[in-house]
Amino acid sequence: MTKLRREGTRVLHRGLDALRAPLDARARAAHDRDFDPQAAAIAGEMPLTGKVAVLVTFQPQGMARSVLETCRFLDGAGYAVLVVVNAPLRASDRDLLLPLCWKVLPRPNRGYDFGGYRDGIRCLGEIASSRDSVLLVNDSIWLPIDKGTTLLNDLEADPAPFSGVALEKRAGRSRRRWHYQSFLLHFKGQALQSPAFRSYWQTMRLSDTKRVVLKHGEKGLSQAMFQAGLGGQGDATRSRLLASLTQQNNSFLHRTLAYAAYENPADLHQGQRLLDRYQDSDDWRRDALQHMKRLMEWLPFPAVFGFAAIRLLGVAYMKKTSTLIVYNGMRWQYLRAVAAGDLPPPPPDVLAELQQSRMEPRLTTDPIDLPPTHGASAR
Repeated sequence: MTKLRREGTRVLHRGLDALRAPLDARARAAHDRDFDPQAAAIAGEMPLTGKVAVLVTFQPQGMARSVLETCRFLDGAGYAVLVVVNAPLRASDRDLLLPLCWKVLPRPNRGYDFGGYRDGIRCLGEIASSRDSVLLVNDSIWLPIDKGTTLLNDLEADPAPFSGVALEKRAGRSRRRWHYQSFLLHFKGQALQSPAFRSYWQTMRLSDTKRVVLKHGEKGLSQAMFQAGLGGQGDATRSRLLASLTQQNNSFLHRTLAYAAYENPADLHQGQRLLDRYQDSDDWRRDALQHMKRLMEWLPFPAVFGFAAIRLLGVAYMKKTSTLIVYNGMRWQYLRAVAAGDLPPPPPDVLAELQQSRMEPRLTTDPIDLPPTHGASAR
């Protein structure tokens, strides 16, 4: 019955999306007629370089300090930062941003982050095709959580003209659903000069329905690039993490479980039992890896096994989302690992926001043979 219900929901959404498509097309045409991003952009104090980062923000309560840290990080990596502001821009925020940016673009909040990305690309205009790199990033992540990260260097060194930090290619899913998560995407010159890139942004569906944005934005952009042969040939990020875990010793696997976060009590109890019966043995190793593999097939891997994702894949970002697994453990466990010295500390402003974010340790394993931390004592 659940499968039938899901299929019925998909059919309903497909019909609703088709009905709304002409309305969205008219709204896009009206937006493009009434809003000129090149004219609306405010010049900042940083120069244009061969690399540009389009940073989309939605900060209706005022610009978070972590966004300024992201600007500094991008500037330090050689990127000219174009901050797209999807909320009313306060004069105080403008004054904070301009010394750190090439340009600041206030815009009407249409189309969520992909509407912001699109207007950022429109603001770049013809200069986009002559850049070495264009990075699309939004403020749904804290970036960086490690000042020493090589994340941007790794993206630039990737041979694919289009890449990102989180590639979704789950077993059993159609190739049409493969995509990079859209919070951090990278384009090289070959992609920027391609007809597929230009066509996508010209015809992108501008919608205020999140489901439509996910389908035609995050998934649609990746599919447009993949179909043009510009990326998507690598292994899924979760597959890379699992493969790397199989190369680690049992002590590292044990510590990965000690810093794990879970979505439900049954999985938590299984993880706790593995910790309780830890032995440096082949049997324990087999069970631990099977546990990890099963969870990574359907849970967001940076949330459930964040310690390993950061240590092994160099994940230098943390999602700000308030989904269950995130606030019921991921951030809590990350801060425990930082306090214990097992992970490098984030910049002070990022650390302060993390500490003030929603955190509950209800679905985390108890620390086993780990140094005490201020976070653990709060339990």
